[in-house]
Amino acid sequence: MASKRITQANSLAMSQESLSLGGLRLIYSVVANLRMDQEHFETVEIPLAEMQEILQVSQKSVYREAKRAALELLNQTILLGDDDNGWVAFQWASESRYIPAKNHPRKYSAIKIRLHENLKPFLLQLKSHFNSFPQQVLYEVNSQYVFKLFQILWFESHSGKRTVLEFEVEEFKKRLNLESKYAEFSAFRRQLDTLITQLNETKLGLKVQVEKVGRPVVMLRFHIHSEIEVQETLPDAERALILEMKRLGFHNPHDAIKSYGRPHVERSLAKTRQIMQEAKSGVQIENPAALLHHLLKKDYEEEIFEVPEDDTQEKVIHLVDEISTAFDLALRLRSQEVWESLSAKEKALLQEEILTKANQVVAGQIEKLGWSSRIAQTSILRYLELNRAEVFGSELSSIREFACRRGFNETLHFEQAIVILEQTYT
Repeated sequence: MASKRITQANSLAMSQESLSLGGLRLIYSVVANLRMDQEHFETVEIPLAEMQEILQVSQKSVYREAKRAALELLNQTILLGDDDNGWVAFQWASESRYIPAKNHPRKYSAIKIRLHENLKPFLLQLKSHFNSFPQQVLYEVNSQYVFKLFQILWFESHSGKRTVLEFEVEEFKKRLNLESKYAEFSAFRRQLDTLITQLNETKLGLKVQVEKVGRPVVMLRFHIHSEIEVQETLPDAERALILEMKRLGFHNPHDAIKSYGRPHVERSLAKTRQIMQEAKSGVQIENPAALLHHLLKKDYEEEIFEVPEDDTQEKVIHLVDEISTAFDLALRLRSQEVWESLSAKEKALLQEEILTKANQVVAGQIEKLGWSSRIAQTSILRYLELNRAEVFGSELSSIREFACRRGFNETLHFEQAIVILEQTYT
């Protein structure tokens, strides 16, 4: 089977779903044939002969397995969101239909699938917050759990660009659809180790290690090394932009868009067009590519600390949120490690000092709710940050240092995001 690239919104890749491996292979074979410029879903027909290859089953069992997978797309739901912020659930397909050869105009048996309309924002006309992976992944893994592990790590690491990822244990169980199967961490860890071993043994080029964080274990830290060739699927607007830049003689439009951001490149290109238009009646512009390069650099230096426009602003805000969440989590974990290392006497002295310095409301809440409450844990963290900064080490001494070590500096708009964060965490 020729491997295509499957493109979807990050939120869909991170959703909770419980399809079997056969169901996943079927739905993504439909998704793989979508065009980036499509506005509506069309009913997709798959001959039963092709189903045998898609599902990797014998000719004898192809109808039974095709029926099972097609009905699964109607019966299993996707859950997007969470209990705190709200959620929405819907099926993968709005219709699955079987047509036997005797009723088909071309005299072959086929399955017809129509994707659920609610999937449109996550699969069509994608402009930002999306990624892609090779369809071959679904044929390298041997279970839906290994595939889900791949998806989580691939999308969260921005195609392997981020080399360290951290997840809360319970949240990670939920993402793998294993929260109800392994109550004890030791049992879950054995299953996770098995999945990681299976993922590392594939030919995908994604190598993963995991370590425990905290005592008791509250976090999982993944170390990722990717050898997968990343082929970006570009939106139509970006493809058109690249074409126009090449017509002007600009040799590296991809690098320019990556460095400056598409909105900035579009503005500079518009200025270039305007100058060329005005020059038609006078001296001709002999090197429009050089003019565009000059405008890109000059205008970018003037705009770098301005509020970003268009979808760039949304991307910067998303990156700020992502880095700050990871940084706060790392601070909490380190403070917990420091707290656990203290003797009972040292803990009592520290608690007494916190209560002495806290205002009346905070002190009252701690005494009422206890030292395991969120307000007490936050107070401990803040105390350690202010009074024992040395225990956090060089990585947590500044948010820039932390972000660079975690690979965030490889992402687009990093400088704009880190300037905002440095002002926040100073």
